[in-house]
Amino acid sequence: MEQRWTLSLRRCLGSRPIRFRDFKAFHFEQAIAFKKHLAEQHSKASGEKLSKATLHATLAHLKRFSQWLSGQPGYKSHLRYSDADYFKMSDKDTRVATARREENFPTMERVKHVISRMPNGSEIERRNRALVAFTSLTGARDSAIASMKLKHVDLAAGSVFQDVRDVNTKFSKTFVTFFFPVGDEIQQIVAEWVNYLR
Repeated sequence: MEQRWTLSLRRCLGSRPIRFRDFKAFHFEQAIAFKKHLAEQHSKASGEKLSKATLHATLAHLKRFSQWLSGQPGYKSHLRYSDADYFKMSDKDTRVATARREENFPTMERVKHVISRMPNGSEIERRNRALVAFTSLTGARDSAIASMKLKHVDLAAGSVFQDVRDVNTKFSKTFVTFFFPVGDEIQQIVAEWVNYLR
């Protein structure tokens, strides 16, 4: 574990503040310099500065590593447990990084409106409408729905058996989900499509 952590931290800190020096030579000013250096970095994907959440996660890992390393043989006399605090962000930045943002999602009324307006003249249109209805009815993830088979749907019991042997479930777990009470019209659309396929 020490070797894995050490390589990871050397990769993180090797760029400027520590320059691949032994951790026994660590000084708190290096942590301060690294925080400043990290705040100036840009995301490769967006080209924008790293988000506060990314900075917070990176520094939190480094803080935990420093705390762990300070208790390891050969480092106890060189690193203090409190040195890890230099990897902390300011209270304001921490609040920004950890703020919970409300996610927008459609209400059930909107979903029902969309389903009611979807065309259902052709087989493809009926399939599309049934998929939206099935998603609302089961709350299953899209990757799970895409990998389900008819045998997993039990209309009589109002349930779906998400068998990991066939279904791409989250965390590769097998479980049963029951239909949500979203309305008879939604369940009817799903039932008609399942019966049509069978």
